[in-house]
Amino acid sequence: MKLIKTDITSSMEASALNDLMMIHLNGPPFNEYKPQKAIDKWFFGLKKSRHTEGHLPATKKQKTLE
Repeated sequence: MKLIKTDITSSMEASALNDLMMIHLNGPPFNEYKPQKAIDKWFFGLKKSRHTEGHLPATKKQKTLE
């Protein structure tokens, strides 16, 4: 547990800590993990768009809405 819960993450919710511990126990070793499948699921799995280029500043957002 000390590998997962450090001083920085000591305020982590129990559910998040549980998820990280399950991944640590059941997942592949870090150097063997290929994240592309998880990235694709995260990126393409949502029906609405993601802000991959960042959010527009308020002034540009107002101009595009007019």
